[in-house]
Amino acid sequence: MVDVNVTPFEIETTTRHGDFVRADVYLPHGGQGPFPVLFGASPYQKALRHLPAVPQFTFIEYGPIQLYLDEGYAYVAMDTPGAGRSEGTWDPVSRTEGKAIHDMIEHVTGQDWSTGKVGMIGMSHYCWSQWNAARTRPPHLNCLGALRRCHGYVPRLDVPGRHTVHELPGQLAVRLHTAPAPGPGPVDDRARPRPGDL
Repeated sequence: MVDVNVTPFEIETTTRHGDFVRADVYLPHGGQGPFPVLFGASPYQKALRHLPAVPQFTFIEYGPIQLYLDEGYAYVAMDTPGAGRSEGTWDPVSRTEGKAIHDMIEHVTGQDWSTGKVGMIGMSHYCWSQWNAARTRPPHLNCLGALRRCHGYVPRLDVPGRHTVHELPGQLAVRLHTAPAPGPGPVDDRARPRPGDL
């Protein structure tokens, strides 16, 4: 079970395809916003967060939400189209899904509790959704924390000239640039980004 010391609230937006998509928002307890945002998107139904992270429920991949909150980040857990509380057709790793995630990211950046800077984080489908959103180039997506690579999906998603890739033990860290780079950019060697880094 993912324990947190706050109660999330739900937000929704309409995608460019006309579907309502929804996400739960977790804000640091007693913190003074606005906050940089860590964002995860998956079809695993955000309402199932209360299930234990055990082999029977291998889809519980939210990560340590309380740690993110304690470090000063807001956390947003989105149900992708056709899953959980989001409308639409479930079509994993499709351009439609990527554009829906893009639309939710941009909606989040306009909220008064958000600094307007978003980093995506997570493993497995959360990793796939990061690459999927990145190829749509959301203006406010600053960083990917793509844990446990996507078994071949990354090359097919094609995010040319806009990323810096740094291999770390068991994970892939990517820093997005605001404009296409002529070649590989600088590698960010910090062990863990801090709220001011996003």
